[in-house]
Amino acid sequence: MKNLQIAKRIPVLALAFALCAAPASISRAAVYMDTAGRPDTELIDAWSDAGVLKGAPVAIMAPEIFRPDDPATRADAAETLYAIFRDEWTARAENMFTDLYGLPDAKVSYAGVNAILRAAAAGVISGVLTPMGRMVSPLAPVSRQDLAVMLARTFNIGASAEAVDIKDKNAVSGYASDAVSALASKGYLPVDPDGNFDPKGTISRAELLAVYERMTEDYPALAERKAERGSYAYTDILVGSSQIADAKFSDWENIATFTPAHALEAFTYDENRTKDISIRFYKPQNPTGNDPLLIYVFGGAWVLGDNSQLEAQNFALLETCLRNGIAVASLSYSLSQEAVYPQPLHELKSQIRYLRANAGELGIDPDNFGVAGASAGGYWAQLLALTGNSPEHEGELFGNTGTSSEVNYALDMFGISDMTDMFGQVDPYIQDVGAAQFMHDTPFSAEAMFFGMNRYKSAAYPAGASMADIRAALASGDTGHELWSLAQTVESASPINNVDSGDPPFMIYHGTQDFLVPIYQDVELYAALTNAGVPAKVLIAAYTGHELLHPAHEITIYDWIVAQAKG
Repeated sequence: MKNLQIAKRIPVLALAFALCAAPASISRAAVYMDTAGRPDTELIDAWSDAGVLKGAPVAIMAPEIFRPDDPATRADAAETLYAIFRDEWTARAENMFTDLYGLPDAKVSYAGVNAILRAAAAGVISGVLTPMGRMVSPLAPVSRQDLAVMLARTFNIGASAEAVDIKDKNAVSGYASDAVSALASKGYLPVDPDGNFDPKGTISRAELLAVYERMTEDYPALAERKAERGSYAYTDILVGSSQIADAKFSDWENIATFTPAHALEAFTYDENRTKDISIRFYKPQNPTGNDPLLIYVFGGAWVLGDNSQLEAQNFALLETCLRNGIAVASLSYSLSQEAVYPQPLHELKSQIRYLRANAGELGIDPDNFGVAGASAGGYWAQLLALTGNSPEHEGELFGNTGTSSEVNYALDMFGISDMTDMFGQVDPYIQDVGAAQFMHDTPFSAEAMFFGMNRYKSAAYPAGASMADIRAALASGDTGHELWSLAQTVESASPINNVDSGDPPFMIYHGTQDFLVPIYQDVELYAALTNAGVPAKVLIAAYTGHELLHPAHEITIYDWIVAQAKG
């Protein structure tokens, strides 16, 4: 680890929102906006809050909806069963279905893909053999008779000799007749008021949960699973309070002629405030007292978010860790409008030192820490992994200065590796050059604000400094340049300038269509790591933007995390 000596308010905030990691739903006690007022609202919320079948937002930062009347898909059915039998379904059938990861089914969530593979290994789903291979059609609605087969296999419910009062039982396919008969005799299946079962018809997401509700009387484990609330508990640990400069927007909406200088003048700062720096700490489901730890750092262009973001935006990662015996710590730090670099770095390193110094009390292994993050969080994951105990980067904030801040591995998802050259790496086929210049090479870009360049004023830079100015200062080689010291800080803060052979293993993920953080940022990091002999893997996601999208990549990423932690 090398020891190196706003067009308007709306565009700025839009950039901040866009730089956040893609969302994933979280189990929580609340009514979905599209279930309120229904007679089955309480049932839906109870099962959803237990994590059996959750809703999701329709877009980034949008409220979650449940879609209760939508047909339940085959992935939905598998996901509910895996949520119930998660401790028993430990095996996963790899590469079994040819249509599970393809682009037509790209909308299948990580949870859905994982559940289908678990259900296949448990003998609950077998799919259909076609000339193109075995297919499972994860997004297709699950038929009522297929659901009966899945339930009969899962709960080991045999054929019933009792008379089945279903008028259209002759319409049931042969392979499903025993299962339908068995479940119908127990009153589990939804039967229409006219007495028909409609075996080849669909079942809604709400009806699917109603089936489990009817089964709870005969299966106490189902009732216990439904009673689980708030999937995982956490503890907020206060590490210290940082002095911050709280940024506010002044009244400038009616400025006739907008210029970058006017935008900068719209920022005012209150220096008389403190911010609590705390860790949100999650214990795994079955703690051992010496569990590996994954440290997560949230993203948001360094201007948005807090340490609850992991739950709302990367719940699958949290869930994967906790189910596999890995504790999780979600860190906090001051945002760019509150404090400039290096204070946020020192806050993050102080929390890692705190975790290691108190490992015994927290029940974690002080020699088994990993770090992960997406977007701005991916930048932090890089820098924390590559600077270890570098005196230049460490700081002395909040004590424990004799304790190491090193980590054992890093997951970087579409992070920033070279602060000086984001604009230079923009692909004009992906983003308009003028828009990219505005985004990356002005004093109010996310990178410039991170270093406080929007606050820097001088005769030469009346509107503040930009990354273009930093590059010019570095190119000049003039150590007496007005921006030379700041330029050295920017270089030191760029992860790619801190790579050496002693660095920990990396997993890197980036999409080819990312117009916020150019993919070359992570490509160059990967090249630097491999050239230094550092173990590194890179996943390039075709047709993917600034987001986690394809479940095949998520499975690879999460398996890698578990493998590193379990080592």
